[in-house]
Amino acid sequence: MEAPFRGHAYPIGDDDRIVAQITPSLTLISRYVRAERARPKPLLRRLDVRFASTLLVALLALAVFFGMVSRVPRTDRDVRPQDPDRFTRYQVRAAGEGAGAAQGEGAARRAKKATRAAAKRASSANRRRRRKRRLRGRRGQDRSQQKAKDLPR
Repeated sequence: MEAPFRGHAYPIGDDDRIVAQITPSLTLISRYVRAERARPKPLLRRLDVRFASTLLVALLALAVFFGMVSRVPRTDRDVRPQDPDRFTRYQVRAAGEGAGAAQGEGAARRAKKATRAAAKRASSANRRRRRKRRLRGRRGQDRSQQKAKDLPR
């Protein structure tokens, strides 16, 4: 044992007392007492409930993840083309064929009309964009000159 002062070491037994007189008015008395056995705690007191619940939720999420990954086919060869529930079939027919020919023609007319309307909107938007670009290019000119040039003749 190392200490910054001169001293001696003695073994201490159970219930031994040590009396040390430090100054004439100060005496230090100490006694060795063996520690008591720790009382066993119930399991619920030993567990951290917040940590345990977080760990349980994480493990449950991991199990769900692995369960879902195991259901996904690993390669394209695992997907059986003869399984009709896995694939949707799309059959293209001409407008004049089949029982719904009249309905098909009506749908074609509506689609054509919608396409024309979209093209008209796009062309008018393009005209506006071009006009704005022209106006931006003439920043050095007077506003009245710009208006006069932009008027239809």
